[in-house]
Amino acid sequence: MRHTKPLQKIGLTLSLTAMLAAGYWTYQSQPEKLNTSLANSLIQGQQQAVAGKQTATTANRTKAPVVAEHQTPLRLEGEPFARSLEGTDIDGHLRADQHGNLIVELEVRDFFDYFLNTVGEVPAEEALANIKQLARQHLPEEAAEQALELLDRYLEYKQQAIMLEATHLDPELQFDPHYQLGMFRDGMNALKQIRRTLFTADQHDAFFGLEEAYGDYTLAMLGLQLREDLSDSERRAQLEWHRQQLPEVIRRTEENQIALEQQQAIRQKALASAETPAEAGQRLQALGLPVEQVEATVHYLEAQQTFDRHFAAFDQQRAALSQAGLAEEDLKLQQEQLLQQFFADEQSQTWARLRMLDDNHP
Repeated sequence: MRHTKPLQKIGLTLSLTAMLAAGYWTYQSQPEKLNTSLANSLIQGQQQAVAGKQTATTANRTKAPVVAEHQTPLRLEGEPFARSLEGTDIDGHLRADQHGNLIVELEVRDFFDYFLNTVGEVPAEEALANIKQLARQHLPEEAAEQALELLDRYLEYKQQAIMLEATHLDPELQFDPHYQLGMFRDGMNALKQIRRTLFTADQHDAFFGLEEAYGDYTLAMLGLQLREDLSDSERRAQLEWHRQQLPEVIRRTEENQIALEQQQAIRQKALASAETPAEAGQRLQALGLPVEQVEATVHYLEAQQTFDRHFAAFDQQRAALSQAGLAEEDLKLQQEQLLQQFFADEQSQTWARLRMLDDNHP
């Protein structure tokens, strides 16, 4: 009888791309100047998400084809045991070769995580029971036992990895980038040691190989950014050298992401220098942005200009109300009526309230 420890969720996997954290409404100090913050996010949001998905999944999944005789299903039969799994395909799979042995690949880890990530929503025993049931139903006996033994190793790895999260930063140094980099490096090295202790070489390579290659690349990039003895050209040359050491599939995705960021910088510059929404649209179209994205950006900028005009008139009348000597309750009532008069829909009213907070109005 195999015994497994209680599970806890952890989040120690490296983030392979820096995702855009764009504000939903940013105001310019001059009303006539185009506000391009959200327009920029409209242009790049989908492209960033696609690039991130390619790096985090496609790069990690590309492997030489292996002939499989047995495989777990793509979807759960009947009602899913956890609400979060409803309408989803099973991420990853377990496969066995023609000799009845488990095929060790990244998709095995994905398969485990698909079920283990429901812990908290359902008891750990229920998530584990579903893994074991699918393994034994769809794999030869030997392959199923190999999968469950690997599951035990993976659970032990998660338990030990949790302990690393208990490491506390020195409060006096926590904002020092050199200290942060050192802690990041120490944490990654400790994580690597745990993995190498628990997993065989082929298991380690399948589960963590590409992730660690990108982690080492990230550490190298951060270290180079902190070096003050390098010129810009020397830093770029060394960054390129480290990039060329990446496995091909990660390097290709990384290069695509860099090209995308460069393209986006050009588009942002074009937006920032445009004086009207129509001019912004013309510039973006000339740069090759798809028509639907150009139209969405122009529509947003036009809506923003309309809002700015309405808010300026609203704010002028609101200021007059504040000087009318009304009682506090009457003043609030009059301001609310004024808000609804100038802004018909709920979204515009919300934007106006946010603008008032941003402008530090009483």
